[in-house]
Amino acid sequence: MKSNPLAVRNPEFRCADVDGTMAIEVGLEISHPSSGSKSSRLNNLFISTSSGGYPMKLAVRLNTLEDKWHTIDEEISSISIQIPGDYEAMGLVGCLQHIGLMSLPIYGRMNNSEEE
Repeated sequence: MKSNPLAVRNPEFRCADVDGTMAIEVGLEISHPSSGSKSSRLNNLFISTSSGGYPMKLAVRLNTLEDKWHTIDEEISSISIQIPGDYEAMGLVGCLQHIGLMSLPIYGRMNNSEEE
């Protein structure tokens, strides 16, 4: 994750194999807690399609009190999202564990509309 201003320096956890071989690459970095504060941990989620994938479109909602989503009209090749907090770190790791379960044969097959 070269020159990413939100990249976590010396992370405690990294699941980011962004080597340019996949059309879409996803990475996650979680920092060491730097103090006793629950918001001291930094988490960075990174998504890239710059290695041959289609450009992404992006929509953001600025606060939870408004329903309006804002879109960015330019084509996006990489996104980096910094999320502070210990609870958020645990949530991101839990999400990755659930995604990992999807690849196990005992978990079940993915839905395939062609088989219906």
